[in-house]
Amino acid sequence: MIRRLYPLLTIVSLALFFFGAGSVSVGQQAAGTWELGSKSFSNAARSAPPLTMRSVGRQSLGSYRFVGRVGGVSFEAVLVPDASLAGHPINLSYHADRPDGARLAVDIGGKVYWADLPDWQMKPIALFSDTEFTGVVSLFGEGEDHNRFYYIQYHEAMKDTLLGMRLLQADILLINLHEHWDLPRYDNRLLLGEGEARPDMQASMDAVSDLYDAMEGKSWQSWVLTDTDTRPSVVLSGDRFSVRAEPYYYFWSLSPGAEDIRQQKIQIFNNELDRYNAELVAHNANVNAYNASSSSSERERLDESLNRSEMLLNALTARLEKLQEEIENPAVVEVQALTAAMRAKDSALARYNPAIHNAARVTAGYAAFFRYVKSEYSEAWKRFVERARVIDVRPQVATPTTWER
Repeated sequence: MIRRLYPLLTIVSLALFFFGAGSVSVGQQAAGTWELGSKSFSNAARSAPPLTMRSVGRQSLGSYRFVGRVGGVSFEAVLVPDASLAGHPINLSYHADRPDGARLAVDIGGKVYWADLPDWQMKPIALFSDTEFTGVVSLFGEGEDHNRFYYIQYHEAMKDTLLGMRLLQADILLINLHEHWDLPRYDNRLLLGEGEARPDMQASMDAVSDLYDAMEGKSWQSWVLTDTDTRPSVVLSGDRFSVRAEPYYYFWSLSPGAEDIRQQKIQIFNNELDRYNAELVAHNANVNAYNASSSSSERERLDESLNRSEMLLNALTARLEKLQEEIENPAVVEVQALTAAMRAKDSALARYNPAIHNAARVTAGYAAFFRYVKSEYSEAWKRFVERARVIDVRPQVATPTTWER
């Protein structure tokens, strides 16, 4: 019997977490630059792969693997029908001959309502809702210089859309309240989607003190703009249709002592990895000796040694995998007082930047409604989403790939 060498590939894959996998490229961004405040956006870096993260309620918000990876915006709610919807078949249709912002017809049990939803929002929200993924945008993509830049990832439906840019700004909104009240300029032009207006600087600055009051005296590591545990609802008024949603900023931090524990586990991981590699070298040397030997007694001795080393290598592999899991997913806790304080300041957020506030709420609300239609009326949904795919949305933009830290 010929013995096979233990491959090094197992250890390479285990070590990737610590040493980093490097950046991944899927094509160069188109031309076009964005400007907002004193830090620059850029599309000089190659596009990151699409953001493919899925939230499952509070469990995800309590997981570093999720909050430390999405970091930005995630909408997962599915609308629960009230009496106005329950039991009534729903059909969606698009009417290009009507004014932008009133082209989506929602037929509820034979009565037609017109949705307040312009094309630049409708198309990406529909395509977003048609997937299983809830992550919208993240600053934590892979890249070569994380000391200088955030590397931006988008859900595939949001990339290169004005709505994607609005939701990126929703993510970074609180990083600089003195600059992010405005909307960014694209190639030195202020781009406004149908129904938008530029925020008023004075009204925005008046809201800043309310937002600072909510954050004063509190510490946090980061946040996620989420709709977890919210209940979007349909609003019918005459022949008009809209969805009310209340996404919020969920603030989190590593649990006390978590970073120290994580660093200790990284050291243990590296020590165990060294031990594995040393054992692997000895094991493979014995495999070569076993295969080269023609002595039955020598082979018997080496066979016993190889069986023992295989058991040790398997045990070390399991330990390394467990340590890797613990290192990648340290304990996180919600900064509950800050989450609650900011939810109470929702009106201040609306005054601070109405366009961004509206984009987040429209996206969360209609995504929840579209998911309901998709789950309950799949044929009607398929017809609508195929129509939505070919809508020619204006303005056309290229979303940035990096943002200066």
